[in-house]
Amino acid sequence: MRGLATKIRCTLRLKLLVGAVTILALFQVLGCSSTSTAKREVEQDVRLSRYSTDGRKAFDEGALEEAERKFRQALIRAWAIDDPYESGTVAYNLAACLLSKGAYAEASDWLVDARVELCRAGASTGNTWLLSAEVAMACQRYEDARRFVDYAARTCPPCEI
Repeated sequence: MRGLATKIRCTLRLKLLVGAVTILALFQVLGCSSTSTAKREVEQDVRLSRYSTDGRKAFDEGALEEAERKFRQALIRAWAIDDPYESGTVAYNLAACLLSKGAYAEASDWLVDARVELCRAGASTGNTWLLSAEVAMACQRYEDARRFVDYAARTCPPCEI
């Protein structure tokens, strides 16, 4: 009986992973990119642009502590200028950084904030749900992960084209 349960769990994990990869590929094919619109918006504020760019560079280089610090500075600046799109995008980036550091609960909290801000801006929340699915998988909450992938697939608009 235990062998069957393990096999079922492995099959569920595989299906979930295939579903998530399929949705990510679809977003890429359709042109979804959190940086296309973000770049246009960020350039309106020099400090926000600098903090966001520095955070992304640090993240890309694996300097997670520096990336977290820069993303937090960018968030404060985005809040100060009341830019919901940038607040949501930077909160998403901070959550990705925290996920990489293994701070799953804090990453989940920032993803909620990212969704609120992106909804306020009228932007897609699809990527936040996919990252939430990744957090859930890291915490071995596979049913939650499946549900989050379903939410991502149903976001409206699915992405900025």
